[in-house]
Amino acid sequence: MKIEDIKFKAKRLDNGEWIVGSLIRSTEGVKERTYIVDNFSSMSDYSVVGVDPSTVCQFTGLKDCEGNEVWEGDIIGNHDFPFEKRTVTWANCLSCFIPIDEDGGQDRHLSLLVLFKKWTVVGNKFDKE
Repeated sequence: MKIEDIKFKAKRLDNGEWIVGSLIRSTEGVKERTYIVDNFSSMSDYSVVGVDPSTVCQFTGLKDCEGNEVWEGDIIGNHDFPFEKRTVTWANCLSCFIPIDEDGGQDRHLSLLVLFKKWTVVGNKFDKE
């Protein structure tokens, strides 16, 4: 993954909308705080936004078959198997993002699933209907 592709998204504390940018965690003081610095065009044109730390997702560096970015926490589905859905999760033991089914099972590398060009992002675990 290119350095410019390392980005995060999370839900803003002020309005619950998603924001994308660089992640900052502050452990100063009594309470840990988490922020996203949005993309900026100059040192005077950026904002630091407080986010809900439980919603922080990292970009995987991959895109689905429709060209959508695939993020940690996204739910992906296969058009050929409409009832099969997977949640994109980071696996420390493998040092990669993997798809986990509803029963907690994993069967393939996410990159292989995306390379097959049959999987699309159908939602995420934070915005489930």
